[in-house]
Amino acid sequence: MQDLQSLQISQLVDLLAEQTSVITAMFAEKNFGEEYQKHKLLLKAIQVELDFRKNTADIIPATNITSPPDFS
Repeated sequence: MQDLQSLQISQLVDLLAEQTSVITAMFAEKNFGEEYQKHKLLLKAIQVELDFRKNTADIIPATNITSPPDFS
C-alpha cells in the first residue's frame, strides 16, 4: 500500500477519485474477488487519511496565516 501520509491533499483526492472509479467498475461487473477487496481497503485508507487531516486542521491553527493590516 502507498504511503498516504507523504502525499499532498490534491494527490489524495485524485487517488480517491481513481479508486472510486475502479471499485465502481468492479462492482458493476460483480467482481468481488481479492482485487476488489484490495481496492476497497485502499479506498478506506485514503478516506481515513483525509479525515485525519481534516480533524487535525480543525485542532491545530495554521501558522502561515498573517492577520489583516490594521487600518485604524
